Amino acid sequence: MGLSQFDEQLAIVGVGIINAATGTARIAAAAFQGRQHRVDSVFCTNTDVIAHVVRLWMNKGGVFALLGSETIPAGAGTGGAPSIDLLASCLPVGEAGLVLDNTCELDVSVEVAVTLTNEVDVTLQGGNV
Repeated sequence: MGLSQFDEQLAIVGVGIINAATGTARIAAAAFQGRQHRVDSVFCTNTDVIAHVVRLWMNKGGVFALLGSETIPAGAGTGGAPSIDLLASCLPVGEAGLVLDNTCELDVSVEVAVTLTNEVDVTLQGGNV
């Protein structure tokens, strides 16, 4: 069963901002949807002067599973540098998205806190199916 059988009916866009106040805590990239949905991408930018390892978590009813992580270089998504698709780094080769049920949420965290006024911004894109 591939993702092609799921036609997205309603767009989902989620935004999460990881800053110094967040520390290494998990934050929601997109809140619970209340119905089955598919996530197509999780883009990350980094305004910090150091690279950050960003972790992608699945939250199912308060139980967290680590899906994977990726190093987001300093300056990613700024000054003409491309953002990084965290989801693509966490999925097996050949997979194009992640189908979630109505009780799942994707969260993100960093391994080391972001410095001063810098941010790691996360934008999730997908749709209800």
